[in-house]
Amino acid sequence: MMIKKVKSCESYSVALMDNGKLYGWGSNEHGQMGIKSEIGLEMYETVNFVTEVIREGYEDQKVINFDISDTTLLFQL
Repeated sequence: MMIKKVKSCESYSVALMDNGKLYGWGSNEHGQMGIKSEIGLEMYETVNFVTEVIREGYEDQKVINFDISDTTLLFQL
């Protein structure tokens, strides 16, 4: 698996892998990465390790592009 694209803002970073999955790390203060208790974290905690971003309802589809802001993650399938 290779990194295709990485974007960072003040509080978190997201990487798009060549397999179409997104991974994030850093502040999840606004729930922007969708990372929550399924992996043992409370929503809005800092993610201290690279973690797959949860894309509820789109798990089987590949992300082709994404963008981030301090409070939002948008992705294109």
